[in-house]
Amino acid sequence: MLRTALQLPGPSTIRFPKTAPRHVAAHEVGSGCAARQLRSGDGSVCLLGVGKLVESCLVAADELAHEGVAATVWDVRVVSPPDPDMLADAAHHALVVTAEDGVRHEGGPNPLTRILGIPREYIAQGKADQILDDLGLNGAGVAESVRRARQSAPAGQRRA
Repeated sequence: MLRTALQLPGPSTIRFPKTAPRHVAAHEVGSGCAARQLRSGDGSVCLLGVGKLVESCLVAADELAHEGVAATVWDVRVVSPPDPDMLADAAHHALVVTAEDGVRHEGGPNPLTRILGIPREYIAQGKADQILDDLGLNGAGVAESVRRARQSAPAGQRRA
């Protein structure tokens, strides 16, 4: 990411988590600004994970798979500008869930999306992973957010 950032025509920001990163094999490490599709699903749910919450999305996808929901999972890599291929794929899903460990910015009400992140309020100091667990930003919490969103979606917009 640093090499890519140094080649960009303008300023950029790279975020480093306080905790250990997800461990992957050398051939699984992404490069450049493009998002990486880690799993292809059935069109019902698309999980867009940013940074360390990619792992939470993968765990959630495993949990949902046991319930018959095959979620697509993307490693977003770069938030702005978003990868157009990732967005095009996400548009073909009944539900899109973004998950990041930054402050969430809520858009207007949309039954087809959920934005998971840190709320804009005071959060007591603590270990980063415990705070994320408490906020439902772990695998189980992301899976539960998907379940709730699917239950509240209009019947015509549910798939699988």
